[in-house]
Amino acid sequence: MASKSVQQILGELEFFRGLSAEHLAVIAECARQEDLGAQQRLVRRNTPADAFYVVLDGKIGVEIPTPSGPPLHVQSLGAGQVVGWSWLIPPYKWHMDARAVEHTALLVVDGKRLLTRCDTDSVLGYALMKRFAQLMGERLRAVVDRDV
Repeated sequence: MASKSVQQILGELEFFRGLSAEHLAVIAECARQEDLGAQQRLVRRNTPADAFYVVLDGKIGVEIPTPSGPPLHVQSLGAGQVVGWSWLIPPYKWHMDARAVEHTALLVVDGKRLLTRCDTDSVLGYALMKRFAQLMGERLRAVVDRDV
């Protein structure tokens, strides 16, 4: 059985549901697959953000660093979930840390390249902005609702 294309994978995910085949193709053109080993860092707070990630398999932990002691765990993200919205909004720096809790397969979507496409396709840009605004809200709720 042939493996699925990146466009097919994106089309099956809730986050991208409702996007046209043309828009899924644009996103797929900006994506590549990558694997992370357990405990490998995906992003670090206050470093340049130029991509977002789709978890295909495994688990990513989203964390807030602390001045002393271990980081505060905010959320665990698994298959089908999206990591990262900082690529979309200036100053394009990560707001939290993220690392692989276990071996994790990802799609890495080049945010700079996708932003260029959104600048010429306002329908795609608006559709993505709505999805990522919802994602930002989910991350904020996860921080606020966190049991301390």
